Amino acid sequence: MLEERGIEHAAGSQAWLRRTLEEIVSQVRRLLDVTGVSFLVVDPAHDHISPAASWFASDEVRDAFRPVLDRPYDAERGGVTEAAVETGSPVRIERMEDWPGATGLHDRLFERLDPEAAQRLWDWYSSSSFLSCPVHPRDGRILGVLAIARSLPQPAFSAEDLRVTEVLAGLAAFALERAELLDDEEALGRATRAVSATLDPDEVVAAMLTQARELTGARDAGFVRADAAGRVPGGLEPEFAGGEVRVPVALGARLFGVLTATAGPAGFAPGGVARLVALAPAAAAALANAHAYDRERRVARAMTAGFVPQRPPALDDHEVGLVYEPAGHEASGGDVFGIWTLPGGGLGLLVGDVSGSGLEVAATAAMVRFFVEARTFDCDCPAEVLRQTNAILCSRLPEGLFVPAFLAIGDGRRLRWCNAGHPPPQLLRAGGGEPEVLGTTGLPLGIDAEAAYEKRGCPLAPGDVLLAATDGLWEARRDGVQFGDARLADLLAEHGRALTPQALAERLRDEAHAWAPKLDDDLVVLAVRVRR
Repeated sequence: MLEERGIEHAAGSQAWLRRTLEEIVSQVRRLLDVTGVSFLVVDPAHDHISPAASWFASDEVRDAFRPVLDRPYDAERGGVTEAAVETGSPVRIERMEDWPGATGLHDRLFERLDPEAAQRLWDWYSSSSFLSCPVHPRDGRILGVLAIARSLPQPAFSAEDLRVTEVLAGLAAFALERAELLDDEEALGRATRAVSATLDPDEVVAAMLTQARELTGARDAGFVRADAAGRVPGGLEPEFAGGEVRVPVALGARLFGVLTATAGPAGFAPGGVARLVALAPAAAAALANAHAYDRERRVARAMTAGFVPQRPPALDDHEVGLVYEPAGHEASGGDVFGIWTLPGGGLGLLVGDVSGSGLEVAATAAMVRFFVEARTFDCDCPAEVLRQTNAILCSRLPEGLFVPAFLAIGDGRRLRWCNAGHPPPQLLRAGGGEPEVLGTTGLPLGIDAEAAYEKRGCPLAPGDVLLAATDGLWEARRDGVQFGDARLADLLAEHGRALTPQALAERLRDEAHAWAPKLDDDLVVLAVRVRR
């Protein structure tokens, strides 16, 4: 079972969970016009509320709401978080003064905070609309709340805004449920991570022996490899006799060998033999991964070569710059991108992202890339192409995966585009001024089969520059600060119109590396300039 700290512990111990929740918070920012959003976790005893991932439009808003993000849970005079937890249903508050719980919330704020802080926070509450959506797995427990605020003069949240929030809360529930299962036993989790930390078979075996001793308190541990026919002496069931335990390491019908442990004078640690038996499947999976790694890399390289353009195409009406860098320089990245010429002479442009890495993600990226390009050959509406792509992906994507994507079609001096939850591309006008942000017009692909997608359009003039990039550029981090928030606007103002598209793409990549020397995500930067 999870420790008493519950989901907060899981989020702190598993970096992938933190990244998933941060991505969901980013999706809320892209899909809804909000002042603040926070994923709040509630401990198992419903004694305390704490944030796992948050974003606020300004430091002033963050400072105002900080006292209610990490605080005791109060069912009697709760806020919007308690309202969702106690009812087990989403809560939409259009105006705080009309909400039945407003009086209790007001009284609690002024009892627990100094008058100035309480008044500042209450002023924000009074001028804001709220959505509070419980996050619960399939067993019905509530693991947290996705809380969103929107301040005046923006309009109050609508029923459609609440529907989008419920969809994203469902993704958070899947991530949290998975974290809970993986973290059931911390000792076994550490052992599993240790044997899975390498793709070298000999190093996997060495880690397996170390963890076998630590899990059981054994005096010694050994591993007998299976022969070429997959056989070892003895049976295929765990055996325990005479102070020695023998555990087959197998994955399905594939036997890798037998793990043995010998007890010391004090015997095995309590529960140690059971933990060793539980470790064996993870060790088998680690060995299978190690043996399959080279084969998967070869397959991924071959697959990736089919959809990764090696260089931008030569175009009459546009100059193109492209940089592609998979995370860790592997061949099996999940970014989706392409530039192609349509039969009518227009330009197709796609940028997207499938989270993760490996053969499955590479296959998904290839599927999206090929389908989108093929569909544009007889359909020149970006929204319709992404609608059809979404319908196909919803029945084919593994659970928990989704694909933010941006598709544009340039035809003459006009750009038509649709943004399915992707980081907004920016259009720099040749005449100067602030970039035009091509924001979200629909949900990421693969989430909701009934999602609607809107097409937008704008004129293009000679010298205009379109810049599109994936999360690897926008969200490269230094001390928790994203590169896109800190540097991108200044770099585009300085270099966006002065450099060639290829030089601009390379400059942004180099600046991202200088900002965060280790990039944890695939990176694509695509720049297109209309020829003069």
